[in-house]
Amino acid sequence: MIWLLMVFLLVAAISPIMMMRQSPRQRRISRLRSAALTQGVKVALIARPTGRGSSTRDEVKDQQFARYWLPLAEPQQSAGAVLHRIDSNGWESAYPGWVWRDKPHQRAADPQLTALIATLPPAVLALSWDGGSVGVIWDESGDVGDVELIADRLRQLKLWRERLILAKT
Repeated sequence: MIWLLMVFLLVAAISPIMMMRQSPRQRRISRLRSAALTQGVKVALIARPTGRGSSTRDEVKDQQFARYWLPLAEPQQSAGAVLHRIDSNGWESAYPGWVWRDKPHQRAADPQLTALIATLPPAVLALSWDGGSVGVIWDESGDVGDVELIADRLRQLKLWRERLILAKT
């Protein structure tokens, strides 16, 4: 009987420690985010971008996505944009399968942006940029190779955005 009591106490003492272990999914996401940080890419959790006429279900509306982003060399006071393929809520774009979250300023397709979009991993759900950064929004369902590809595409997107800003000034 005393052995049974000792085993019970031991299990009661160890179980909270076992609950603190990461699940396999948490470990994988942690590896992805660490790989992003080593590439110089910052990571933030954001709410799902919504477009015009969005009437999303509550469970989808509360879902968070990861935004992997790079700061621009010289932040500007300029409007941002989100080009996404999460759903069809938004404004039509010149990029097949993608819609603008807000009313677009740019109607014609940009060849550099078209080429960049064509090489994104399927897990990337949106591209975003504003006066201070460029980023991709994705569901982190890929692997470290996808993070390296995303980091490379972010550098290309950053150069593209900085060229646009310079052209306007």
